Amino acid sequence: MFADLDEVLDGGLPIQAGGHRYLIPEPTVAEGLALVRAFVESDGHFDDATEQHHINVLLKGVRDQMSADGVGNSKTLLAGKYALIHYLIGPGTARDYVLKHGVVEAGKPQAPKPKRVRGLRKN
Repeated sequence: MFADLDEVLDGGLPIQAGGHRYLIPEPTVAEGLALVRAFVESDGHFDDATEQHHINVLLKGVRDQMSADGVGNSKTLLAGKYALIHYLIGPGTARDYVLKHGVVEAGKPQAPKPKRVRGLRKN
């Protein structure tokens, strides 16, 4: 048995972007409750401004660190959206979102899988 939750929890969401590793801190209880409340009140769909607000809250100082490291805006926003989904819905859904958008671990490029199109065979 562990004596402290810190023994099994890392206290944040590790990501890699632009060749750098970051730890997005988990939201405080108040931030987490505000996030869930806003999500429920918006019927599960944030408008752009609300989504950006919550991403900014989650990224805290990590956004400045990413900018100083030269990480582009699109990767930073994707990292924020990844964190938003991770903390709001869960890690599996966040990973699926990132994989769908052609990125693994919020910053390691991966080409989207090609879709197979099968035509009719003529005998």
